Amino acid sequence: HLIYVWGDCLRQGCNNPVQVHGLAGFLADISADISLALVFVVLLGEVCKGLASQLAKLWNFKYMRQRQYVQAMLSLGIEVLAKVGVFSLIAFVFLPGWISDAEKEVVPNVQETCSGYVDYQICTWMSECSEDDQFCCAGSLLCAKDLLTFEQRRDLFHLWLIGPFLVCPFVDMIPAIVAPLIAKRLS
Repeated sequence: HLIYVWGDCLRQGCNNPVQVHGLAGFLADISADISLALVFVVLLGEVCKGLASQLAKLWNFKYMRQRQYVQAMLSLGIEVLAKVGVFSLIAFVFLPGWISDAEKEVVPNVQETCSGYVDYQICTWMSECSEDDQFCCAGSLLCAKDLLTFEQRRDLFHLWLIGPFLVCPFVDMIPAIVAPLIAKRLS
């Protein structure tokens, strides 16, 4: 949405809102990377801990230490599977091109191209798209797969990897570095 709707890159052939919106596009892009990193670090981690806790309770462990060990290993395993699973799905569903890019129209009709995809139908229902806005929900995953060339999809995939893999380590440092500094100032 950020790149292809707000950044108007579907019409202009760009892959970043910076090219259209300048500094505001850069800040929006960085904010999206940071929020994606927070979702992967904080939200996914907490969901995995909760699920692992519930699964570990199903076994009747004699010692609490065994339960905590199994809970930690389950949480780690679920989190790894979730992170790898999301990017595997994107890599194997979104990225491959089964139709030659030469066969694609220059400016395709989004409603005709994407009407059969579930994610496009959900997006148009939630966004209440009007009939005259032909690019409404064109950024949904499967729709964008049909509208973009392989090179554009590959570039977009690389951009999606920046948030979780380059920004996450810096987000992880916030509790380790910033929290003690704040605690020291408060004391």
